[in-house]
Amino acid sequence: MLRTNTLELKPTKQQQRILREMLVRSSAIWNVGNYKKRQAFFNNDKRIPSYAKLCKELKSHELYKSLGSAYSQQMLKKLDKSWKSFWKSLTSENVEHKVSIPSYFKNYKTNQTLPKLLICRNDCYRIDDNYIHISCSKDLRKEFRIKRLLKIQYNGIRKWVGVKKSMEIKYIPYSKKFYAYRTEELALTPIDSKEENICSIDLGIKRYITAYIKNSKDFCLLYESDHIFQQYLNISKRLAYYQAIAKKENNKYSTHRIRRLYLKRKRNLSNCLNNILAHLFRKLKTYHISTIIIGDLTGIRDSQIPKHYRNKKKINKMIHNFWSYHLFLKKIQHKCEEFRIDLILANESHTSSICPICNEKVTPNNR
Repeated sequence: MLRTNTLELKPTKQQQRILREMLVRSSAIWNVGNYKKRQAFFNNDKRIPSYAKLCKELKSHELYKSLGSAYSQQMLKKLDKSWKSFWKSLTSENVEHKVSIPSYFKNYKTNQTLPKLLICRNDCYRIDDNYIHISCSKDLRKEFRIKRLLKIQYNGIRKWVGVKKSMEIKYIPYSKKFYAYRTEELALTPIDSKEENICSIDLGIKRYITAYIKNSKDFCLLYESDHIFQQYLNISKRLAYYQAIAKKENNKYSTHRIRRLYLKRKRNLSNCLNNILAHLFRKLKTYHISTIIIGDLTGIRDSQIPKHYRNKKKINKMIHNFWSYHLFLKKIQHKCEEFRIDLILANESHTSSICPICNEKVTPNNR
């Protein structure tokens, strides 16, 4: 089982310069390798360069040498994975949207390479309680007089501790922050479950979760979402206000402030979902639940809102913008994998309009 720790880096001004330079070099290696693959693809060449071939070709390149072989190889591996994902998406029947070819890490307006990503191999870094130690390029060590590893302070808690894998360092330009994403391989920790104990979950909008736990003491758990939706609306109003100003003054739809607000709204929602699921699964662990049954609501957004519903504008906003069903389901699947709980998706189509006793279609007033 793989899990990721997210840490916010707090580098000094000198360390920021070093990190930005290394990220730019790493992105440049990506661009060089991606250029060779894209040219072979557009020229209908049947032999698109593989990871091993790219390593041989770029071994003598200045960027490859200046960044270091360990970092360069990791970036070329990542590039190879993205191309494999591209080929798989082209032949997949489940992908309905247009599949894009892997792009360059650059600003197309200024034609500058972006400090996007740096991948550290598991032997190129180590993490203490307060600091991350990473190796940097030889010329940068000489320029900034660094004798050993680059020591960077971080904020955050390492929730998962296991066999360490690679670590990715990313730069978020509109918040001007560096983040480290460290992957850990963990052993599964199954709970002491009983087969007869089942939890059935109904996912909703006004109530995110209505959970019915069936064991020796049958009871329900309700998780309201009105306050979460209110937070979502408040940030959305601020977004609309700043977007109107940006459109009026600069004829732009996005600014750094608007992007930060989008990120804040996304993180607030994700944090609320995590807190709800953490509390729910603590209860499931206490009551030895073995199976969870959830209604499969795939395609619910395609159906029209009934005529008798009032305030359709608010309902439409809740369903299409606020209610992130697939994100919620994905988080539940990860939790079930962690606790070794079986997950069953039940089809709920037309269950609210058909009588469970006589199986006849009924209207809301005649239920």
